[in-house]
Amino acid sequence: MSYSTPELPLELSYDDAVNLTMHLVDFERGKHSPGHSNFHLHRMRYIANLLTGPHLKIPSIHIAGTKGKGSVAAMVASILREGNYKVGLTTSPHLHSLRERINIDGVNISENDFIAIVKFLWPYVIQVEKKSGYGQLTWFEFMVTAAFVYFYNNHVDYQVVETGLGGRLDATNILIPEMSIITSISLDHTEILGDSILEIAREKAGIIKNNIPVILAPQYYYNEVFDVVENMARSLDAPFVNVLDSYKYDIESLSIKGQIVCVSGKYFNYKFSLPLLGLYQVENAITAIASIESLIDNGINIDRFDIENGLEKVSWPGRMEILNVNNKSIVVDGAHNEFSAKNFVETLKDERIGILGEKYSNIVIIFGVLNNHDCTNILKELAILNPLLVPVKSNHPKSTEPEDIFDLAKTLNISTINYDIGLTNIANAMTYATSIFGDDTIILVTGSISVVAEALNWYEISLEGYKKL
Repeated sequence: MSYSTPELPLELSYDDAVNLTMHLVDFERGKHSPGHSNFHLHRMRYIANLLTGPHLKIPSIHIAGTKGKGSVAAMVASILREGNYKVGLTTSPHLHSLRERINIDGVNISENDFIAIVKFLWPYVIQVEKKSGYGQLTWFEFMVTAAFVYFYNNHVDYQVVETGLGGRLDATNILIPEMSIITSISLDHTEILGDSILEIAREKAGIIKNNIPVILAPQYYYNEVFDVVENMARSLDAPFVNVLDSYKYDIESLSIKGQIVCVSGKYFNYKFSLPLLGLYQVENAITAIASIESLIDNGINIDRFDIENGLEKVSWPGRMEILNVNNKSIVVDGAHNEFSAKNFVETLKDERIGILGEKYSNIVIIFGVLNNHDCTNILKELAILNPLLVPVKSNHPKSTEPEDIFDLAKTLNISTINYDIGLTNIANAMTYATSIFGDDTIILVTGSISVVAEALNWYEISLEGYKKL
């Protein structure tokens, strides 16, 4: 991969545009980062100034956290859409296409619009490298900038912005938002953010701004996180809402299709059917409600029905998603750290939902992670299910080798398929699992979101195949 910014070609297809952006330094997929050893906001501020600050011309909701930030972002955006607001949403990572990262009212940026954005921004990208003194723009910085420009050009009413990594030095943190939201914090990316909850909480709390309301979601590590966020909010005179103290809820019923949730809010009492499973998704929904009610404090026109309908219509694929292929049940979830794996297992074992149930006597887990994921502690949580493990490797360049997962599983006394079968390809593993094991086996797919994405691709292709039979 070349790290000098190439010139813009005269002709540009969509694939050309994607490949052109891939010449930029990519911390998500790349293994090298020449001249980018330190995270900072200098490049983002430089290009934002060149563009006369489009990110500051749209009211923003800024979201950081370890888990749940994407779900909360999707929920807040869905509620705002129900209130007849035009909403830009930028999240990461993507499942299938980078176009998912730039979305207006539930519709991803088109290929033609992405080409146009690349053409427009590329001279500025070159200028950053040549004149800023801070090196080449990173790929994530480019995508965030592209989202800001696209939202501004399309006159959205609000932009909901999820941080990528951390918060304080994340590329999105040039925003001056209407509010800051801190979702559940746990250990992740410790090599960058710090190896304690306190250190990670300080990084996430770095998105809090002077006099801007901050919403703190329920926390597993409540004592450590609460003190950090409250102290930061107090020091910046930021109005502070602790969701755990301010909102009460009851899960009226649970099923494989979702959860009926009742919430006592500041302005309304809510009852809605949440199509996402897991207690943590209920906590994410309450956090979204608290965020919208904070916007109501500032004069936004949203009513109870908008909030309920928005939560009932929210879509966030690949998170506790239940699939069925040829009478085989498959559960996919991007549980890529110890805490999310713990939530995944607890949700699966919840008898009220009945996912595992008496029907299933065997559990097969198709599992793969990236090199920066805590594979050992994830597997320790999954081992509670007494599964048969199928180690796999996604196409992501930072994927952990299946051989390493086999070796680790052996040390943890986790049963695996025979290594000699060679099922390291996700599509082959899915085909094998759904054809070899009987109806008494439930198939779980988890680990990195890239593994989940490839499993969903296989599922969509399989569905088309069954339709043609």
